[in-house]
Amino acid sequence: MHSIKFCNSEGFEVFRFENFNYYPDRSSDFYYFEIDCIVNYDIFYAKRMVRLETYDLELIIDGLNGFKDNSLDSFRVIPLDMEITLIYELLKPRTIQTYFHLSDDMHTAELKIEYVFDLNKVSDIISQIEFVLKYFNAQ
Repeated sequence: MHSIKFCNSEGFEVFRFENFNYYPDRSSDFYYFEIDCIVNYDIFYAKRMVRLETYDLELIIDGLNGFKDNSLDSFRVIPLDMEITLIYELLKPRTIQTYFHLSDDMHTAELKIEYVFDLNKVSDIISQIEFVLKYFNAQ
């Protein structure tokens, strides 16, 4: 099973994407994943299917690479369905502040988590995303 894990600076998993199902969007030239987004952080547990386009995952890669080469100080990923939001801010020194929001279909309930992780964890996240994209031949 493929997964992409997002951990805090202590190495504890905050959330992960797993159970990837890859589909073409027949109304456009885009492809998307239906993914289980699992939050297992502190006292909270949530599991929700979200839809991410390949572009959303590529945006995470591009943004994190921008942090590594100091060309970006922040970026956000807000997929079309707006059921999940990721906001990343590069703090000094070498720390990334992350804002994670997960909502229900009707946007009546929302789970918000803020956490930090170190810039040296970026390569691991990028390699996990690239592995999934290559596995599904989605790049």
